[in-house]
Amino acid sequence: MASSMTSPPAVSDRFDLGIHTPANLNREARAALLQNSPAIVNGPVGVSPGLGRTAQTPSSPLNAATTAAAAEGAERANPTSIYDQPISIIKSANDLARERVEEYNAKLMVFQAFCAKFEEAAQQFTAGPQRRFARQFADSFLGIWKQELSGDAPSVAASLPTDRARPTPQHQQQHRQSDPLHRQGQQSTIAPPRQDLRVFIRLEAGAPARTHSGYAIRTLIREKLGAVSDKIRQVFEVRSGWAILAADLETRDFLVEKRAEWAAELGAMAVETNKEWHTYVVSHFPRRLTDFRGNEVDSDSVVSDEIEIQTGLKPVDIRTGRQFSDNPLTKTLLVSFLKPTKRFWSLFGSRAARLIDKTVQPKQCETCWDYHFARNCRRQPVCRRCGKTDHIADGCAAPEQCVNCLGPHEASLRKCPARPKKVRGVLRRLTKEQREHVRMVGAETYRQRYSETQLETHVETQQGAAELRRGDIGLDEQPDAHAPSPAASGAPSYSQTRKNDKKPLKVFQANVGKIPPAHDCALALADSERYDIVLLQEPWTAHTKARCLTKTHPAYDTFTPVDMWNSNDTRPRVMTYVRRDPRLLADQIRPFETRDILWITVNGMTIVNFYRQNDERDALNTLLRWPVPERCLVAGDFNARHRSWQTGQATNRGHEVAEWASENDLNLLNTLDIPTNPHGNTIDLAFTNMPLAEATVEDHLATSSDHFTLSLTFLDIRSTPVQPAKIRVKTEDELKRFVEIVELGATGIPLTDSTPEELDELASSLVSLLTSAAKASGRPARKGGRPAPWWTEECADAAAAFRAIRRSYLLGFNQDVQIAKRGFHRVVRRAKRRYWRNLIDGFSSSSDVFKAVR
Repeated sequence: MASSMTSPPAVSDRFDLGIHTPANLNREARAALLQNSPAIVNGPVGVSPGLGRTAQTPSSPLNAATTAAAAEGAERANPTSIYDQPISIIKSANDLARERVEEYNAKLMVFQAFCAKFEEAAQQFTAGPQRRFARQFADSFLGIWKQELSGDAPSVAASLPTDRARPTPQHQQQHRQSDPLHRQGQQSTIAPPRQDLRVFIRLEAGAPARTHSGYAIRTLIREKLGAVSDKIRQVFEVRSGWAILAADLETRDFLVEKRAEWAAELGAMAVETNKEWHTYVVSHFPRRLTDFRGNEVDSDSVVSDEIEIQTGLKPVDIRTGRQFSDNPLTKTLLVSFLKPTKRFWSLFGSRAARLIDKTVQPKQCETCWDYHFARNCRRQPVCRRCGKTDHIADGCAAPEQCVNCLGPHEASLRKCPARPKKVRGVLRRLTKEQREHVRMVGAETYRQRYSETQLETHVETQQGAAELRRGDIGLDEQPDAHAPSPAASGAPSYSQTRKNDKKPLKVFQANVGKIPPAHDCALALADSERYDIVLLQEPWTAHTKARCLTKTHPAYDTFTPVDMWNSNDTRPRVMTYVRRDPRLLADQIRPFETRDILWITVNGMTIVNFYRQNDERDALNTLLRWPVPERCLVAGDFNARHRSWQTGQATNRGHEVAEWASENDLNLLNTLDIPTNPHGNTIDLAFTNMPLAEATVEDHLATSSDHFTLSLTFLDIRSTPVQPAKIRVKTEDELKRFVEIVELGATGIPLTDSTPEELDELASSLVSLLTSAAKASGRPARKGGRPAPWWTEECADAAAAFRAIRRSYLLGFNQDVQIAKRGFHRVVRRAKRRYWRNLIDGFSSSSDVFKAVR
């Protein structure tokens, strides 16, 4: 079995819904949801080593106009008497809705026209500063239009019905009971960037205004500017004077604009907002400059002009660095700008300017000696030397032991293995696992260095300091005061065990109707929403003389009820996908030979994927004979009706399904009269004997087939213990920390190797030390799914457009929905065809072929 790379011919234009496109369609949200989804490929099978469905988008102009038109038609069909004519606003509401829609569509037309020209212009900037500036300009352009379109999105309520058209309370109750319990997709609001609302009052070092209080500054502003002081949140002291925190941007700008009216009495040198400076170091700048005739010129007078020539930016500050230069003929300059420079530059033969990257150094609290800011520390003081809590380091004669790593050194050691480490240029605290490994190595080193007598004398010190230090780990109980610490004893600590190894299990169920793009879309959506199990009925399959093909996904293992097929009569009609997660242990069982039912067990839970064709009896007969175990889920397309899940007459052996569920104590998860297909029938069912389970028909997970998607959630599913992953020690900081931990623990390794037992002990100690050092300094290697090579933003837009059109109509089989479905399928096929063609055209060696097919 192998992968298939055949694709249908491409179409010329991308899918466009024209006038039927909903005005409030959130394309970016759907594109963001699916743009990083891994690829679905046609690969071999096997596991690797309501009848009344209304639009679910309330603000849709199409929905508003349709509702208003329906209300107007109802009123015309039931004309009231010319006497006592009730008040009607239908016509006005319709006119208002039409105007809003036309205005919004006009803005969209302008926006699309600008985007087309922008896309054409941006193609010529592919590298360097030009591309970065084009990227910034594009983000700014999209941000402005996003704000404009979201602010003017039409949201018109439906017209109020007249007394004749208003339903009775009984009808209202029936309508509420039959309404689908879908989750309505709401447009996610993007939080605006945080703005600095501070106004700084710069004062001289001995200015009298420094002795005032914040309240005094506020009263002065109230006296000079009046009610604007009510929008001042806080006045606090800073090193350069005072800072005023305004409530909004307008208040901040108003305070700066009116600074002449209130800042004079404070003796302020300047009143300004915070401006970020980008400072560059220019080393080896010549102290003496001469002109062509050898006359010395003042370098300070020409350096500003030279900087502006080199960078194109005017510097806001130029000063001499404090560091001493080895060359008496040169010095170091610090040049600051309001914007970062975009190209390499130097001054009069100096070295290249280097941006000062301000990194936060790890700060150590001198109260508890943990790595955090000491201002708000409320912990009990700890001795820097021994870690005991009833005295300080002055006069302490106890053996040295760090309260952080438990090693034989003071807590203030700058090379302590427990200090925060730098990860990709950012300082981060050690994880709980890394911290415990460091403490185990440190405790063993401490034990080897000092005698057992000394250790017993100070065991209480270790325990008390360790428990105080580890307070943020979240221990629920205090251990025995005379027991050794977990790190000292070498036993795994409570913090290393999972307090709750249970997690919700999410199951995705859908009938994809043997449609390749629908199958692709189902897997992509399930992966983007992080579903653990995917149950598909009528999956896409293909076969040749030597191969059996179906859709596979790099994030899931594929299970089929049959291993081989050579015709439509032998092809599998169900397919189950299990996420590749070390916490999910899946195993397939086959109590019966059938292509319509698939049984798997996942973490002790039996999951049955079921499909029954409308006119066949074998699949249901097999299911009825199967003994239902405990902790079981049966879900799929039953193609049967019964009053338990749909009001009306039972058909297609629906009564047998209901009796089977009752006899086996299986609870139906479907809500009564919630349809699972556009015809208004409830035929996709889910039964379980597990508590705390729920099922929801998800509109936003529509796959473009003629069935809706059923989302199942099971709480408190016990996970399989996670096997430890490989550890990577690659960066310079990680390697440095690894060496430090090995050097710290090397003192405790026995040096005698004269007997086989001593050699075994030496080897075991070395392996234990290296393993602990790697775990404490490195990071686990996490293999994730490959990024989506062919599922592009165009595919995501087409999928979102199809779902929006489908939600806008009561039934899903009219012409507009079918056109949208075919357009979505064309976009998917074209994207896959383009991806595979570009991939094959890019092959230049056998290694490229191997990477593509592995």
